[in-house]
Amino acid sequence: SVPTTASSPTSVTSLTLPAGGSYLAFGNPTATATSTSAVQHVRVSCTLTVGSNTETRVATIDTTATSGDTTSASLALQAAGLSGTAGVSCQSSVAGTGTAPAVSVTSAINAIQTAANS
Repeated sequence: SVPTTASSPTSVTSLTLPAGGSYLAFGNPTATATSTSAVQHVRVSCTLTVGSNTETRVATIDTTATSGDTTSASLALQAAGLSGTAGVSCQSSVAGTGTAPAVSVTSAINAIQTAANS
C-alpha cells in the first residue's frame, strides 16, 4: 500500500540484476484507489530505477464517491541501466482537504540483459 501523505516514495518491488551486464527493464505498476464518500483526484507517481537511471510516470485516478468502490490505473515504465538493483517505488497525493482514499500499488519488474545501452 502506498501512503497518500508520503513525503517520499514507498518501495513496491525490487530485484537484483547480476553484475557485469547492462539491462533493459520494464515495470508495470497498477495503482488502485478505494473511494470514500467524496469524489477525489488522486495523483500517483511511480518510478522505475535501474542502477542509477530512472523513469517516472504519473497517473490521476478519479474516485467515484461511492464508499468502497475501487478505481485503478496502470503505468508503463521502462529504463536501461547497468547491473545492481532495479526497483519500482510510488507515492500518492490528493489535492485539497478531506479524507484521502486508501491507495495500493502492485507491480512486477522484468529485465532483459543487453549487449550495451547507449
